[in-house]
Amino acid sequence: MVIRSIDVVNFRNFAQLSLSFDERGMVFFGKNGIGKTNLLEAICFCAFGKSFRSLSDLDLIRIEQPAFGIKAEFVCNSERFLFEASLDRKSRKLIKINNTRLAKVSELYKYLKVVYFSQEDINLIAGSPKGRRQFFDMAVAQSDYAYINRLKQYYQFLKQRNALLKADFSTAEKRAWDTKLIEAAVVITNSRLSYLKKLNLELESHYQRIGYQFEKVRIGYNFSYPYREGKELSELLSSELSRLENEEKRYQRTLLGPHLDDYLLQLDDRSINRFGSHGQKRCFVIAVKLALATLIAFSAKEPAILIFDDVLADLDEKRAHSIIESLGSKNQVFIATPIPSLYSSMNLPFFAMEEAGN
Repeated sequence: MVIRSIDVVNFRNFAQLSLSFDERGMVFFGKNGIGKTNLLEAICFCAFGKSFRSLSDLDLIRIEQPAFGIKAEFVCNSERFLFEASLDRKSRKLIKINNTRLAKVSELYKYLKVVYFSQEDINLIAGSPKGRRQFFDMAVAQSDYAYINRLKQYYQFLKQRNALLKADFSTAEKRAWDTKLIEAAVVITNSRLSYLKKLNLELESHYQRIGYQFEKVRIGYNFSYPYREGKELSELLSSELSRLENEEKRYQRTLLGPHLDDYLLQLDDRSINRFGSHGQKRCFVIAVKLALATLIAFSAKEPAILIFDDVLADLDEKRAHSIIESLGSKNQVFIATPIPSLYSSMNLPFFAMEEAGN
């Protein structure tokens, strides 16, 4: 898949910008603060329909302007698509594909597949369990669109069960919601475990290709309840919900399940957050995203678009070049950097951001 062109109006610092892209991608270079990341964000918006940097999409609207607009043309599996999006200051968002309005933003996951690399990726290791859950839920959804609806259903059941725990309820009512929650939780957990199994196979090969040939890396799953190998998840969940019944009444919320599970990021069977060097952590998260891109290619039957927001500048030159070489030529690649010479060996066109204006 490739993105052919993009047009933005009143997006971040751009009053208006129109660019056509080579199928190989492009390197955007220029001094810091000129808008390189903003341009990458506009490309990502075509895949996710939201900002990856701000809590509010209203931050995307250029200062003192009423709304922003984006148009883009991309190709997936040899089929051409026209993407259009707009958002005004009353938070009215409109997204269309081929002139048809999408009922849900999440429908975009069926089209353009983008993997975004940034300096903030280190938060996957050092950040909160919630952030890791969100990252891996998005990753699973990019390879399995149906996962989105399964996850929404789980959180609907969770919300209704938590409301029940805040009120007077009968044993029969609670058992009914326990059953619904357990069934949904098992589906979500099995989807995550299946994805992790495939991701780990790719993760180690990418990590070693980058330059750490003698280290073992993997991602484990940390259940929010005692897990016993060989025991059915439904039985474990049912037993734990019974054991925690009085505590859940006291706290008035569900105390276990996929919404509280976490991921264990490991280097040689130890926490990479505690025992890994800065370089090892940086390469680990890059390898995770390269592995994610590989799984997208398997499921989508074509390579994902890779976007690098100045992620290699703080690595040593040897490892930076190993990562560049590992990209090959299958993916369309977009890179933002203040140091274009770092990517001189890549067969990509270069664009000076000074030419974009603002």
